[in-house]
Amino acid sequence: MFLGIIYFPIFFHLDSQPIRNWDEGLFAIRAYYMAETGDYLSDFSLVEGMPEHRNTKPPFVTWLQVLSMKTLGYNALALRLPIALLVLFLALFLVWFFQTEFKKPLMGMVAALVLLTSTGFVRGHVSRTGDQDAALAVFMFVSVAFFYRYARSGNDRERIRNLAILTLSLFAATLTKHVVGLLFVPGMILYLALTKKLVQALKDKWVYIFLFLFLLALAALYGYYEWQYPGFLARIWKADLAGRYVNTIDMHKHTTLYYFNGWTKGNFLPWIYWLPLSFLLLFTPGYEKYKPLLLLLWACVIPYFTVISFSETKTFWYDAPLYPLLAALAGAGIFFVYRYLKEDLLRNMPFSKLTLGIYFFGLVFLMPYSKTIQRISHPEEISPYERYAYLMKKLERDHPEIRAYTILTDNTFSMQPVFKKLAYNKKGYDIKLQKYQYSLSENDLVLICLEGPLKVVEESFEYTTIEESHGCRLIRVGAKKEGGAGQKE
Repeated sequence: MFLGIIYFPIFFHLDSQPIRNWDEGLFAIRAYYMAETGDYLSDFSLVEGMPEHRNTKPPFVTWLQVLSMKTLGYNALALRLPIALLVLFLALFLVWFFQTEFKKPLMGMVAALVLLTSTGFVRGHVSRTGDQDAALAVFMFVSVAFFYRYARSGNDRERIRNLAILTLSLFAATLTKHVVGLLFVPGMILYLALTKKLVQALKDKWVYIFLFLFLLALAALYGYYEWQYPGFLARIWKADLAGRYVNTIDMHKHTTLYYFNGWTKGNFLPWIYWLPLSFLLLFTPGYEKYKPLLLLLWACVIPYFTVISFSETKTFWYDAPLYPLLAALAGAGIFFVYRYLKEDLLRNMPFSKLTLGIYFFGLVFLMPYSKTIQRISHPEEISPYERYAYLMKKLERDHPEIRAYTILTDNTFSMQPVFKKLAYNKKGYDIKLQKYQYSLSENDLVLICLEGPLKVVEESFEYTTIEESHGCRLIRVGAKKEGGAGQKE
């Protein structure tokens, strides 16, 4: 039943919307060229007809997407499925973690349901598209979980195994979004200090061994990129690290309370109201077994939240890694309220524990879950720059004889039509991508989604609409109008 419930927030209508321009379209093109060229370490910069755009993100998640594309083809589902599978893994991992640590699988299920009904996580650019932020959240949460296991390891074998998995998960996070993947490490150190285990960890030789291996692997990868593409490290510093932190990039300027306000206005409603309870449990007798985990989660959340809140560049997906931790904290509050009702307040009531569980969790989750499925079923309207795929799919289905046409765009840097052109030409089509200043001729077939290019054609030519969908048209250019403005040569 649990698998059936979590299926819909993760997979339902996963490919109903076309690939988005930013940043999903860029990752789609990157995966395409990796798959076609076999160069899995390239610093991607191949965007035909567009300004050069060197992708400074590490390639780990793109490798998974390449594997998916080689299996499913060059489409939105292939790009998004690896992300969805990682989110599924995270939901099951939460159940496994709470079962192995506390013998409370229900606690993990509650945390997973909180996560999968959080608007800030189940949305575009996070768990519902082919961007890398949900994957980053998965790797970072796994690192926190195995750090917790390492800090409480009972013998050398367990300690080494947990430290090894911690190192691998940190490496995967770093290979997804650079140093952002390490932003829970200060919280881990804080936890060690608060629990008086810092000195013990500093005396552990295996910490230094795995730290050396981690740094060696990073130095090898980044050294390769700098050698192959001189200036790569400087671009990372400017585009992804200090440049974004001290300057506002791409007009992403918001107040210091941007993320907190987002949580209170919908991104983490209603779960934010359960967070104070998980904090109070740190000071409540009777919960000693759970306090170390709650302390670690808060120790990781607070520094990360502080860092992103004071960044000059703020986007709605920068808080994505926090949602699994927040879900575990809110889930703990929900679980302990349920346990109190079951074992204390309503212990002698004339109904079964199963009945209580159904009513309690139904009351807690039914409305957030229903709203999540409704959002997925009726997604937000996409921009005209992202509608090309609708008509191209319709043409493929209803007009298989049409295999050659030109997509007319404006001067905006638009990624989706670039990727769709590559994907369809791989299937034997002859699709060209041109800006609307391109000189048209009678009988040309052009696909237009934007008002600017359409206006140029309407003013200059007679034309016939062959097919249309979602505001896009495939038109056949007719004779030139007398006195028409024409196109720039």
